[in-house]
Amino acid sequence: MRRFLLVAALVALPSAAQPLSTDRPDFTESPSAVSVGRLQVELGATATTSGGIATAAGPEALVRYAPVVGAELRLVLPDVTLGDGPAAAGALGVGAKAELSTVAGASVGVIGMLGVPLAGGRVAPEALVTAGAEVGLGSLGAQASAAWPEGGMVLGATLVGARGLTDRVGAFLELAAEGRPGDPLALTLHHGYTLAVGDDAQADLHAGVGLAGDAPAAFVGVGWSVRW
Repeated sequence: MRRFLLVAALVALPSAAQPLSTDRPDFTESPSAVSVGRLQVELGATATTSGGIATAAGPEALVRYAPVVGAELRLVLPDVTLGDGPAAAGALGVGAKAELSTVAGASVGVIGMLGVPLAGGRVAPEALVTAGAEVGLGSLGAQASAAWPEGGMVLGATLVGARGLTDRVGAFLELAAEGRPGDPLALTLHHGYTLAVGDDAQADLHAGVGLAGDAPAAFVGVGWSVRW
């Protein structure tokens, strides 16, 4: 009974004082879960140029909900890509994030996801480990990932630095690498800005360029995140 009462108390804890933390617009996920009992929705759209072909994709919808302290459930709605040929729908993603203990001054989190294709095909699992820490005038984050889509394993890594420019405006610079073992890495340089709108909403603007491999030549995106 005491254990049940403790869990009930944790679920009921107020969380409005915690600042909004989003997993967009950079590729590096936050190591922290959303505040317990809160629902957070993150949306966006991205225009990409690659190989002389322009495409646009959205809604980049990530729904996050924390039933208990330090853990969240995650739902990624399928993106729709418009451009060369008929519209194409991506996979549905379901998974969870859990906060781990602090390691060497850095907060660490783990994420497990399953990508479920809408048009048939096998389910694609993905695992991520992400970390972040305050350093100097800003923060530093890093992430390692492994996914198993059709065609074999894909490994990824990111490194991002961010800082606040004002009380409401932040900026980041990120380097991302991805590829299959034995293949050349796709390297991307990514830069963007966030704007806090009140305590429970955030707008973002970001862009990037491909540096090597089959990374897109260039892309630009916008987004909106809100918490209830």
